Amino acid sequence: MRRCMAVAVGLSLFLASACAGNSTPKDEPAMPTAVTELSVDVQEFHFSPALVVVPAGALVNVTVGNKGTIAHEWVIIAPGHEVDDEHRFSESAVLFEVDDIEQGTRSMSKFTIAQPGRYQLICAIEGHLAAGMEATLMVV
Repeated sequence: MRRCMAVAVGLSLFLASACAGNSTPKDEPAMPTAVTELSVDVQEFHFSPALVVVPAGALVNVTVGNKGTIAHEWVIIAPGHEVDDEHRFSESAVLFEVDDIEQGTRSMSKFTIAQPGRYQLICAIEGHLAAGMEATLMVV
């Protein structure tokens, strides 16, 4: 009985010490603290919802469903870039994208954005931004 108690106490102390610290070694990146599920629909020629809010540093599992009749993309533009004309769009401005979402399909992916702020969302397929496929991502 004493041996079982000693094992139980030792195991409890081990688990408590393992869970108590929230630090990571300096050579390892910190893991995201939360997981957020996000569902977005794309269609001619808008995003739903038009405003998306996610927590900074959270792992976001995004599912983008195409309810339209043609392919679309869901592109997060990097800070410091604002795309107002497709002819000035550059892949270097892309922070994250779910591309080539065919009609009637759903694409799933994951992203994490550490820096809070406002991010532009666009469909980068030619003609789609000009037709109104733009939205906002707020990282808080």
